[in-house]
Amino acid sequence: MKAVTVAALLTSMAVTTIAQAQTYKWQDDFCSMQGDFDSKKYTAKQIKNSHLVLESLTRSNLESFFPPMDIDALDKLSMKDLDKLTEEYIKVKNNIERLDVVPDAKGYKQELVKSIDGEYKQNKLTILGYLNPSEALKQSPQMCKTYIEPLLKNETAVQNRWKQFVEEQIQEQADITDDGGRYYRSLATKRY
Repeated sequence: MKAVTVAALLTSMAVTTIAQAQTYKWQDDFCSMQGDFDSKKYTAKQIKNSHLVLESLTRSNLESFFPPMDIDALDKLSMKDLDKLTEEYIKVKNNIERLDVVPDAKGYKQELVKSIDGEYKQNKLTILGYLNPSEALKQSPQMCKTYIEPLLKNETAVQNRWKQFVEEQIQEQADITDDGGRYYRSLATKRY
């Protein structure tokens, strides 16, 4: 009798567990995937939001500004770009902060918010660096000031800082390559 009761109890637990399991399906560029979750613990929306948070940690989340890559793009840069960036930043950050995620994903959600803050600060300083270097200098962390200060001086200061930067990059390559950075030096000095 005891064995039958245990078997019946285990069977009912298995049926209950199966009834509580739901499947979440997602797809990336290469694969279709799926996973089961306990619908008594989590909602499908929490699972979807958690997946969005984890996926967002691997990419840029602010898409309204990209640094100018040529003189024409530089000529078109304006404070409107900063306004557009700020508007996007507020919207994206608020959307992420409102997401209800599973408890294990809350730390990742906080990291994503920090990442978005960092993207915004970097893009904001980039815009200011082109349009208002003295303001960019005031708002920059100390490590960035070494690159901004020459812009406020003269062309020679910019060239000297650029040359110093190139030499630092060459030294880094020399430390990690078998040829002592000779190949990278030839490439870098041609560009300089």
